[in-house]
Amino acid sequence: MDFMGLKIFSLLFIQLMFIGTSCSNSTQISENTNQNNVETSSPKKEKVFWGEHGELTSTEITQKRDMSQYSQKYFDCAEVRLKTAPKSNCDENEIQSIIWQNWLDKKKTYVVITRNSVDAFASNHIFIEPDESGKWCIVWRIARSAMNANGIDDVPKIISV
Repeated sequence: MDFMGLKIFSLLFIQLMFIGTSCSNSTQISENTNQNNVETSSPKKEKVFWGEHGELTSTEITQKRDMSQYSQKYFDCAEVRLKTAPKSNCDENEIQSIIWQNWLDKKKTYVVITRNSVDAFASNHIFIEPDESGKWCIVWRIARSAMNANGIDDVPKIISV
């Protein structure tokens, strides 16, 4: 995760830690977890490609969700740009506000934030939705294109208590 992606994740996590918890059970260690209970895995080798909104995506990024039920917003927060590229629509206050307000309102939402550096791109695909048991959660998938890390990373779900 690049610095700005980490910053957004940190802001969201700090806000949600007062009302949420990770779905993972801290007493069990899975095969993809180290001794500190932090998931450790390389990106899933799904083929990533550029989507119609300038984001990195894959054919399975939405995991068969009915996207017509989600409000959708795309943010281009690329910091390294060609001079001919359109102006960025990155507004971190708007990103934080959309995620936070839709979480509080329990509104199905899909937010995509694309960032880059000189040698990599990443699009953060954030779904605000109820899980199988009806608890509202945030599902975060990161599509990456870098020298040796192309694929999809899944961040552990955040759910309400």
